[in-house]
Amino acid sequence: MSNLGTLLLSEAQLQKYQSMLAGKGLGATSRPQIEARGNGRPTPLCSFQEPLWFIDDYMGGDVAHNVVYPMGLPEGPIDVEALRRAITRMLERHEVLRSTFRLEADTPVQVVQPVRPVAIEVVDLTSLPLESREPAGWALVDKEAQRLFDLQAGPLVTFLLLHAAPGKSVLIISLHHIVCDTWSVSIIDREIRTHYDDIVSGKPWTLPEMRIQFADYSVWQRRQCASGSY
Repeated sequence: MSNLGTLLLSEAQLQKYQSMLAGKGLGATSRPQIEARGNGRPTPLCSFQEPLWFIDDYMGGDVAHNVVYPMGLPEGPIDVEALRRAITRMLERHEVLRSTFRLEADTPVQVVQPVRPVAIEVVDLTSLPLESREPAGWALVDKEAQRLFDLQAGPLVTFLLLHAAPGKSVLIISLHHIVCDTWSVSIIDREIRTHYDDIVSGKPWTLPEMRIQFADYSVWQRRQCASGSY
């Protein structure tokens, strides 16, 4: 599990995780707690992100660190507008998924972008012959795996809604590894499902606000390294 993964956890989940580590003698209870930075200024990259940025910069773009996740959706018709709102809510909660990366004074920094309307590409394969649908679906997944993300311009997460068969749809989530790892995608999956269910059933927003964001961890890690405590 990466540090990026733990920063996508809810507050209650994070506390449970930290308690579990402490119980096994693996916690770092003597270290200062991560605190919210309280501003929108660019922040340094953490040790997990920095080499990914340098590789991408050196290569002029790098598809080797793409993460593609096919998320199966509930059977039946999909409310595309509700799905769009669910994704937007998820992005509102996780700043790192809205971040872009640039150089400032020869140092890479991450910049949190405002929440923008989410573009969902929709592809309907149901008009194809039955034997052609699965190969066509996998071809689209392969195409997403070759997507060249622009770390400076963003966005670094995209969404493709694939109608694979009547009543069966898949949401293809594509990300650059610098903003998410494969473990964390399961959290994104769970949150989109929760928000979607809330929206289509008319429930209020059930997930709590995030106390800390990944950029807060990056600032904390830099301070710990500078003090020799990390």
